[in-house]
Amino acid sequence: MTADAAVERHDGTPPGEDQIAARMRAEGLSPHGWSNGPGDTYGWHEHGYEKVDRPGKFGGTFLPT
Repeated sequence: MTADAAVERHDGTPPGEDQIAARMRAEGLSPHGWSNGPGDTYGWHEHGYEKVDRPGKFGGTFLPT
């Protein structure tokens, strides 16, 4: 499995939730909220679609297992 990432760097205020959602929609994505409790973990799994994760307002940690 390989992953390609494009990182844009910018100065100033980070984009807000609405700006991020608008950009995702412009790229053909369907953003929606999702959360779970602190400390929840998930084993390796797959989705039947391409998934884009973005940490929310309280952050997030993505660790390989």
